[in-house]
Amino acid sequence: MPSSLDAIVFDYGRVLSFDQPGEDLAVMRRLTGIGDAQRFHDLYWEHRIPYDSGVTGAEAYWNQVGGGEGKQYGPSECAKLADADSASWSHLNLPVLGWNDALRAAGYKTGILSNMHWDLRHYIERHGHWASAFDYAVFSCDVGHVKPEPEIYRLVLSGLGVEPGRALFFDDRPKNTEAAEALGMHAILVEQTNDGMEKAMREAIARFSLPEIDARYPAGRFRWPGSLNGEQREALIEELGKFPARLRAAVAPLTDAQLDRPYREGGWTVRQVVHHLADSHMNSYVRVRLALTEATPPAKPYDEAAWAKLADAASGPVDLSLQLLDALHTRWAAMLRSLTPEQWLRAYRHPEDGLTSVEKNLAIYTWHGRHHLTHIQRAASNSVHG
Repeated sequence: MPSSLDAIVFDYGRVLSFDQPGEDLAVMRRLTGIGDAQRFHDLYWEHRIPYDSGVTGAEAYWNQVGGGEGKQYGPSECAKLADADSASWSHLNLPVLGWNDALRAAGYKTGILSNMHWDLRHYIERHGHWASAFDYAVFSCDVGHVKPEPEIYRLVLSGLGVEPGRALFFDDRPKNTEAAEALGMHAILVEQTNDGMEKAMREAIARFSLPEIDARYPAGRFRWPGSLNGEQREALIEELGKFPARLRAAVAPLTDAQLDRPYREGGWTVRQVVHHLADSHMNSYVRVRLALTEATPPAKPYDEAAWAKLADAASGPVDLSLQLLDALHTRWAAMLRSLTPEQWLRAYRHPEDGLTSVEKNLAIYTWHGRHHLTHIQRAASNSVHG
C-alpha cells in the first residue's frame, strides 16, 4: 500500500448513490402538489440543513417545503413523502462499492461522511446490506453537525484513527471539499453527473496509486451478516422482484454485436451473462422449494461454464431469458413473502458452500443479480465510450 494515504472517505448522495432520478422527483412533486420542477427543487433544498442535522423531523420539513406554496400536509402524507425522498437516494453506485472492497483488501480504511436526515438514515439501516463494508460512518443527524462544519470532518477522522493529511475525501459540493482541504485532507470534487464518480475514482487511482476496481467483482463480493430481520428480508424480496426489469433496461440499448462482446477480458459475453442469470436463478428457486419441502436436501451443482457454451446460451436471443426471469422472479417473490419465520431458517446443503438457509439464499441471489447487472452496465458503458 502506498504511504501517501491511509483512509478514503465517501459522501453518500451522488458519490455512493446516484443522483435522484427524474421519475422519483416526479413522485414527490405529485405528493406535494408542487408541479413546477424548479420551484420544487428550490423549496426542497432551502430547508434541508435543519432536517439533515436532526433539528427538525419529516413533518416539520415537508410542511416548510409545502408552506412556500401555501400547502400543508398531515402525518401520513409526510410519512409518504419521507419514504419517497429516501427511495430517491437509494440508487447505489455499485462500482464504488466494488472499489471500496478493493481498497479495504489493499489495507486502506474507508468511511462515510454524509449530511443525512433520520428518515434516510433509517431507510439505509433497513435496506443497507452494503453499509457494513465500511470501517466507520458519520451521519449529520447522529452528531448534530453538518458539512462543511469542521467538527464533522474531525469526527470521521477520529473514528477512522487517521490524520487529515492521510485521508482522501470525495464529495459533490465544492464547499464540502474545500472545507476538507482546509483541515489538511486531500479531496476530489465529484461532478454531479451519473459518470462523475467513475471519473473521480480514475483521478484518485492515478494521483494516489490506489488499487483498481476488480473487474471480476465490480459491485463487491458477497457478504453474509449472519441473519436478516423482517425489514431486511422484505427489502431484498423487493429488489429480487425488480431485478428482471432492471436487467431488461440494461440490455435494451445493446446491439447484437455489443451483446456478443465479453463483459471483461477473458469473461463471458453479455449474452451469455443474461442466459447464465436465468440458468442460475432457476436452480436457486428449485433449491429453495426443495429446502421448504424436504429435510436438508442436497443441492446438485452444475457446470455453469459448460452450460454457457451450449447453443441457446452462446447465441440465443436474450429476450427468451428475460421473459423467463420475469415470470420466475414474480413467482419467487410471491413464494418468499408467504414464508413463516421457521421456514426462513430451513436449509439445503451445497457440496461447496455447505448449509445454506432460505434467507441466506435470498441474500446470495439478490447479490448475484446485482453482481452481473453491474458487469453488463459497465460493458455497455465501455461500448459507448470505447
